Amino acid sequence: MKEVRDLGICIIDDGVNEGVFGTDVLTDIEITRTLKVRKRAKPHCDVANHASICAGIIRQYAQEAPLHSVKILNIKDRAEAEQLAAAICWCTDNGMRVLNMSLGTTNYRDFKIVREAASYARKKGAIIVAAGNNKGRLAYPSGLWDVIGVKCDREERLKQGEYMYNSLSYDGVEVVACGRHSLTDCRGKTLKLSRSNSFTAPYITALVYNILKENPEMGLEDIRRELIRGSRESLSMDARGLYWNNTSWIERAVYIRLDGGVRPIESDLQFDIVEVLQADICSYKSLLEKINILAMAADTFVLAAGNDNGRKTAAKLMKHICSLGKSLAYIDEHSPVGLLKDIESSAAVKFWHPGLGRNRAIAGYKKSSIDVPVIFVQAESETRVADILLKLSRSFMDDGYSALAVTGSPAGVLSGLEYISGNVDEGDLLERLMALNHIYAPDVLLLGSLEAAEGIVVPDIRIMYHDGSMEAQERFVSAKTPESEVVVLSEAGIVLPSTNVAAVFCITDEFLTEKLYKHLLGLLEESNIAVR
Repeated sequence: MKEVRDLGICIIDDGVNEGVFGTDVLTDIEITRTLKVRKRAKPHCDVANHASICAGIIRQYAQEAPLHSVKILNIKDRAEAEQLAAAICWCTDNGMRVLNMSLGTTNYRDFKIVREAASYARKKGAIIVAAGNNKGRLAYPSGLWDVIGVKCDREERLKQGEYMYNSLSYDGVEVVACGRHSLTDCRGKTLKLSRSNSFTAPYITALVYNILKENPEMGLEDIRRELIRGSRESLSMDARGLYWNNTSWIERAVYIRLDGGVRPIESDLQFDIVEVLQADICSYKSLLEKINILAMAADTFVLAAGNDNGRKTAAKLMKHICSLGKSLAYIDEHSPVGLLKDIESSAAVKFWHPGLGRNRAIAGYKKSSIDVPVIFVQAESETRVADILLKLSRSFMDDGYSALAVTGSPAGVLSGLEYISGNVDEGDLLERLMALNHIYAPDVLLLGSLEAAEGIVVPDIRIMYHDGSMEAQERFVSAKTPESEVVVLSEAGIVLPSTNVAAVFCITDEFLTEKLYKHLLGLLEESNIAVR
């Protein structure tokens, strides 16, 4: 944790009415749509509104917690993302340690401003507890690494006071808790609450406060470990560290390319690269010396391997890196369970590796049939596939569409692509794609490096890279499906066979992405396939 702060819980909602459950607040303000901060008027102090109920739940499980209230929701329970971000930053700047919110946004256009505010709060030592979306959609801030996301147990497996922890969730919401609560108001009337994510989050907020009350120096990662220890079940941690569903925690990393490892797409990574080390051009001793020096500037080391020699080196490096208290991302389709054996690390260490993708339980997630345009991307290297997926998904999103890009290449995770192991069978892949389709509710689906998808999804458009090699030619010929429009990206001067090619683009064209995107939209319109 960066700063020691005064303990206190702030409820960001529609304003706490103190007279309902006897929940006095020390701060009672509102942030308007113009981002003006002012004292809140209290015309209905005895009305059991949403914020008052959340305050009552918190008080029930954390009786001594100082409470604060920031109102951003209007009479229609709506607020702008800018208000939410402003509330998070205001609470952080005014020393409030725990922030409870039963709200968020599923609009990807809002994600950046909310993500930046949540990151700011975490770095300043504030702990955010946020309810997940009640429809099971990806929402911010609950889906962020910087936030403890909470949802209720809709299958009623848990008793009151029980919860389960799963940092490998698809929607980033890691805590599932019993959502049944009953409150008695100041008039003696008992209110039995229906199960909902928004009334489950305050219970976890109270637990976080109780942890901090005993250990005020704890930061987010320490609190997560305490929650895991109190969980009825956990799919998150072993003795070596905390597993996570992606690499969104990384801020500054050293990328070590071992034998057979893929090159990083440095321009598209979600974090800053401290340095890229090529392991096969220096001695092991020299590599360790460089790691020891660079560790001072990095929070994570990314190890990319692709053959047995690379994996042997990775096994030795992992133990050393974890002894330095640094986190690890391992980029290789082979599961590193054996490599992680005997590693001891500090509480701050986090892990991501492709094997976790195969362990992400799909049961319990809503699934939606894929009824949006599907675009396949095929190329000679995983790096090129990831690059095309990223550029196209950003083009769609810049144009106002929600795009879901999924890759079977582990390296794509570093750039924010969704990852499904290329080793899963067709049935498992379809289940996972349908779950992601429900969580993201995209307008268009982009798939790459997923051979198993050929048997379950017929693409509307197939983008193929052709470099003139026999391998590319075989891939090109085998993909001649009449159901799909074929768009080819090639090096200049390559002669293609006369087939059902809709268009050919030169890969070296500086305006390739813009031209390709416009052409894809045109093909979808001509085929009467609407991008939602």
